[in-house]
Amino acid sequence: MTWSNPWLVGGNAETSEQTARTLAFIASGGAEGIAQPADLKVVATPVPSSQLAVSIGGAIILNRGADSYEQSYVGVNADPDTVTINPTNSTGVRRDLVAVRVEDPNAVGGTQWAGNGADPDEGPFLFTRVIENVPAGTTRLQDVPGHGNDVGFALALVTIPANTATITSAMLTDLRQIARPRETRVVARDLGQSVSTLTQTADRVFPAFQPSFVVPDWATHVEIEVTVSQISAASNSNGYAALQLRESDGQTIILPGDTMAYNADASGGGNTRFVHLSSTYGDVRSYRGRTIRPSNVMRKASAAAGDLSYDQYAQIKFVATFYERIV
Repeated sequence: MTWSNPWLVGGNAETSEQTARTLAFIASGGAEGIAQPADLKVVATPVPSSQLAVSIGGAIILNRGADSYEQSYVGVNADPDTVTINPTNSTGVRRDLVAVRVEDPNAVGGTQWAGNGADPDEGPFLFTRVIENVPAGTTRLQDVPGHGNDVGFALALVTIPANTATITSAMLTDLRQIARPRETRVVARDLGQSVSTLTQTADRVFPAFQPSFVVPDWATHVEIEVTVSQISAASNSNGYAALQLRESDGQTIILPGDTMAYNADASGGGNTRFVHLSSTYGDVRSYRGRTIRPSNVMRKASAAAGDLSYDQYAQIKFVATFYERIV
């Protein structure tokens, strides 16, 4: 018989651990990593010491053992964990990898873990481990010689100078990845309805269109992009523009945006039309569930610069992409 009992039947039928791990694999889409942005972060202790702290959080870990086809482990670090980094000597820099690893002696090919002190029936089977003296540039546990089939993933790289016994935050490189990062894109556009004219040398929302977006309760960052098509300049005009992110009042600035230059050449006579593009990116964790308003801010470089017009033949489009990133 090649089929195992499915998940889940009643009576006295037993379902194998392989089937349960396949369920986890399918549910996660075969992804690997932490569950949420702040999970399993490796940090130096408040008073720098030889220890590092690993925050609470969940993980989905691909099974790479001999019976690993379409299987994943799911684990939770319910309390902050600590690991110790051994001091370096005078021979030079050493790089250590902090990783989460499943050590399952019951899995096919898992006999190497039989001597790790865990109860073969009750565990524990999931650990924070320090892999010492890894090659420069290491970002994956499986890239370390001798660890190609380890069931686990890297959390952080620790770069320790010679003759050092105290670990600081500056020595840590965060290597975590979110297993299933969320992302969503929303669009708002005005098709030549917010008719307005730019005459000022001071910053002004132009055109006068500030849509409202609600920040998802899971988002950590947002990228805002704006395209203003076919702005009209009656004569040569130059000045500056910035894509700002503001609070719901349309006034209070969250992200100021980079200042960009524009230069409209109308020397050929008559109006000239041009397209303006800009983007901004930033952290929006403190605005989860709240309304934000992107604002295209422009100003003329001098009073002599030609006025700009946003008329019925122009349009503006804002695209907001909300991301879930490690923090």
